[in-house]
Amino acid sequence: MLDTAMTDELTGLLNRQGFMFLGQYATRGADRRAEHLSVAYVVFEHFGHINDSFGHEQGDRALVVFSELMNSSFRETDLIARQSVDEFILLFNGTSEEGAFIAMQHLDGKVAAFNQRAENPWTLAFNWGCVEYDVSRHSCLDDVVTEVDQAMHQARTLRTERA
Repeated sequence: MLDTAMTDELTGLLNRQGFMFLGQYATRGADRRAEHLSVAYVVFEHFGHINDSFGHEQGDRALVVFSELMNSSFRETDLIARQSVDEFILLFNGTSEEGAFIAMQHLDGKVAAFNQRAENPWTLAFNWGCVEYDVSRHSCLDDVVTEVDQAMHQARTLRTERA
């Protein structure tokens, strides 16, 4: 069981501190074993709208449901953290960027299926970007987090322009 200082009280996921602690351990292990490791940054869309339109209890419920969908979509060896109010970060151990992309597509399918069958006044939506950790480009986990945050914003802009 993880220390409460490393977990998000609402979702039960890791918080930023827990993610960075365990993520640094994972990147060192990936370096030693020359294994793939990828990181995805996720923005939970329309959270403010859910809170404003349906109340904070429904906003919290939406965050919890989204967190549960992520937990059920990914492996136990992957790290999932709530980075901030409506942002999440994931670390896929032993996974290339292509593999992380496939995993994120799986989550997208689960979210779509949830939205189709759920009888909530809101729907779940998210945007994401992912980056593969590369010891020749990244000196530490913070470098990967910075790059994946930028990748998410670029992907979000592209998705918005296409819509």
